Amino acid sequence: MRAVLISVASMCCAAAPVFAGQLNPPSGPINPTGRFGPRIEINATNTPGDADSMFKITEPGSYYLGGNTLGEAGKHGIAITSDRVTIDLMGFELRGVAESRSGITVISGDFYDDLVVRNGVVADWGEDGVSLHQGFVGSRSLIERLLVSNNGDVGIEGTHELARIQDCHSEGNGQRGIVATNNASITSCSARGNGNSGIFVLRYSVVAGCIAESNGATGIYVAQGSVVVQCASHENLSRGFLILGDTIAFQNTASKNLTTGITASANTLILQNRCHGNGQAGILVTSSNNRIEANHLTDNPIGLDIDAAGNLILNNTCSANTSNWEFVADNLYGRIVDLTAVASPAVASDTAASVLISVDPWANFTY
Repeated sequence: MRAVLISVASMCCAAAPVFAGQLNPPSGPINPTGRFGPRIEINATNTPGDADSMFKITEPGSYYLGGNTLGEAGKHGIAITSDRVTIDLMGFELRGVAESRSGITVISGDFYDDLVVRNGVVADWGEDGVSLHQGFVGSRSLIERLLVSNNGDVGIEGTHELARIQDCHSEGNGQRGIVATNNASITSCSARGNGNSGIFVLRYSVVAGCIAESNGATGIYVAQGSVVVQCASHENLSRGFLILGDTIAFQNTASKNLTTGITASANTLILQNRCHGNGQAGILVTSSNNRIEANHLTDNPIGLDIDAAGNLILNNTCSANTSNWEFVADNLYGRIVDLTAVASPAVASDTAASVLISVDPWANFTY
């Protein structure tokens, strides 16, 4: 039986011809292809510009930059006038010149959806670096793996709705570093040395794992219904974080900002943040219905400054602030326990008695 099986297998193999590919490829340049068709190089032939732009993309598709590209005075670099456009800079530079306009932009007043820009450097443009937001219209954009610097206005701006900006760095731009409006996600980005805010988002957005440093105004600004989590904001010339209502601020770090580490308004959960060495207060709360819990505040003029009634204050710690706690009347808080004078013995065993001198599970501690 085994011999018969081997014989049948041999016949099958012999009956199945094997075809090799073309050994001599066609002449001419190789055009990269995408999953759904050929990619298109951005150049004067494929994407001719006009009086306002060096290149203009007018049809849906996947486009790429073939090399480093220098701008022209009075023109945008790449203008988009279509939905469903992907631009891959392929690691190259799109660099502006004096009196140039924006690097990559949609034309003002137009309404385009489903735009992607990725993989490269956009620098030195007279207006914005990458701006996919015009006239409060446009939905769904992805901007990723860009280094955007030294542009005259905004560094990176997503569509009006549903922008996703990730793994980008925006530095030295004249106004804001990274901007998105509603329902945005900004993750693993950094904004440094911009003339205004570092990162700025509006309603129902998420900012996660980002860094804002040495910006001319607030480091990270988030509006109503948003989440800002595990971000760091340092040495900005105003607040580290400005958080409007109905927001969660969780496990962030704010240090050495000119005014406050975190400023929050109403209906916000401010949880497990660290604020150190800011110019005015570690955390400043300006309105009601906030829960301020388990934050660590050190070396600020005021540790926790509550300027409105109706807040809940639990399990926070303050140390080495000029004034550790300042609350107006009619707030609710766990006992504030002063441990600064508590003497504690050294510990060199598996057990030790508590030195916290409080059984209040919601206590706030000064030490």
